[in-house]
Amino acid sequence: MYRASVVALASAAVACAAKAARGLPAALAYLEKEVPRWRAEDACHSCHNDVDGLRALLLGGRAKAAPVAIAGLADSAKCDSPLVRLPFAAAAREAVQAGAADRSVVTRAAALVAADQRTDGRWKVEEELAAGSPVTYGSVLATFMARGVLEAAAPREYRPRIDRATAWLSARKPRHVSELAVLLWALQRPGDRAKLLAT
Repeated sequence: MYRASVVALASAAVACAAKAARGLPAALAYLEKEVPRWRAEDACHSCHNDVDGLRALLLGGRAKAAPVAIAGLADSAKCDSPLVRLPFAAAAREAVQAGAADRSVVTRAAALVAADQRTDGRWKVEEELAAGSPVTYGSVLATFMARGVLEAAAPREYRPRIDRATAWLSARKPRHVSELAVLLWALQRPGDRAKLLAT
């Protein structure tokens, strides 16, 4: 069942990507103007504008267009809510990997994210929906993203935490297609992936 669902989703994604490619330059041009404007006009950081917008610019090779958003990533990760901290920390990791931010940005953000890890190895940033949702952070997606932040910041220092996260992900039985997709992405060993697709 899961295998058929994954193939269907992948096929749809390829079709959508082909259609979207024609509009990519215009979309990036819009984000180049809109992402820096948000903080200047609204005096705050936004998960959707600063995080999602910045990540889109990074993927599109336009990181230099969003210095304001990049500069505020580490400070925004200090928010009291793990739901806010994690997306900003993940964006900080991608900004550093793209060469658009200093490594200290992801180092500071990782220290905050590490403190949110549960004793069983997972991260929980909000209540989970049984049916799954592409717009919420369940524990599977949160754990995968948080592990990536720690790996980018200081893999040796955070090795015990990274290993606990990987063990939790490996033992997780997917409850819906969204979780399956993240687990296939997170678990790189062929044996782990084969076991998932057999469930």
